[in-house]
Amino acid sequence: MSFLNLKNYFKTKASKIIASFGVLVALAACVDFQSSPSVDLSQPVKVALMVPSGGGNAAINQIGKSILNAARMADSDLNNNDIELMVFETGGSEATAARMALQAQEQGAHIILGPLKSVEAIAVANAVPNIPMWTFSNNAEVAGGNVYAFGTTFDVIANRIVQYAKAQGSRSLGIVATDDLGGNQGMIASKKAAKDHRMAVVYETNYPLNVPGIQANAPGIAAALKASGAQSVMFTDTPSGGLGIMANALAAQGYSSGSSQYLGLSRWDEHSSFLQQTELDGGYFAVPDLSAANVFNSRFNSIYGQNAHSLAGLGYDGVAAIITLVQKAKSQNDRTPFGANDIKSMSFKGVMGAFRFDRDNHANRALAVMQVKGGSAVLVSPAPASM
Repeated sequence: MSFLNLKNYFKTKASKIIASFGVLVALAACVDFQSSPSVDLSQPVKVALMVPSGGGNAAINQIGKSILNAARMADSDLNNNDIELMVFETGGSEATAARMALQAQEQGAHIILGPLKSVEAIAVANAVPNIPMWTFSNNAEVAGGNVYAFGTTFDVIANRIVQYAKAQGSRSLGIVATDDLGGNQGMIASKKAAKDHRMAVVYETNYPLNVPGIQANAPGIAAALKASGAQSVMFTDTPSGGLGIMANALAAQGYSSGSSQYLGLSRWDEHSSFLQQTELDGGYFAVPDLSAANVFNSRFNSIYGQNAHSLAGLGYDGVAAIITLVQKAKSQNDRTPFGANDIKSMSFKGVMGAFRFDRDNHANRALAVMQVKGGSAVLVSPAPASM
């Protein structure tokens, strides 16, 4: 079954997946080296799947297990002796990731799917620069050369949310970001999206991600937002971080989602109780294509007896897309299935929705827009069916 026909395949099944946007960690310059090695397509193409399990962190181990199980689902669903899936555990360590990459190279890997963290991806790219890699990281800065950012980047999320806000009549944007790596990248992505959609950035600020810092900065932020006349306000913070505290603190100063249109770069529905926070009512945030994700999660649960982690879909879609590229190369007698032109010329439909790689090696994903209404997340703009 073609990966491009997955949407029809999944129409017969249903459920729900709670997807997030990856793990963002420290930046570093990545190796900018690009090659398109020749592959013997008469034999299964060797895919090195690098998952973060194998360390002492139970939560990270669970993420790795979930990604692996999803990848095996795709292998079972779609593989017709096209690939050989080889699994390497990194334990979330960049040193281990580099060592596993060298082992994968020794075992003849043609492409690497993973690892999860950007520091791991950088270590892998330095260890084996000739092997194409699709990292699960959502850090756009790691992409380039043979490295592709397969996670959902802030650029993609910001573009979708700002585009929708602009369509609803908003013409000016305030940006309230945490004073950390994620906040700084979210700030950059939001400003770029505003520029691309001709929305004026009338205010921007950072605040420390701790309760005293939020409470100390909220009065000044509220006053500045009021003075700026921002019609929309983008928050980079998360429900599990300080977003709820900041929303409460701003409301105490007379500023809430009733003052301007609130926008979010994170999944506000990751905790259902968070949606009950009245200060955020009416706010917009982005999610993957829920129609595809619901079906995937139902199947995953029926097979493995547990819910898929929000990142598991990356494992499924990565394996499925690689199989599609190999099958296309076989049909065209093309011995370079992972060349940049081959990868970027394809549009894919997967369990996290449609996507394609852009000129900068980022996975540009079709996202839906949700709005907080009366304590629930309501779909207001479906994800595009194709990219």
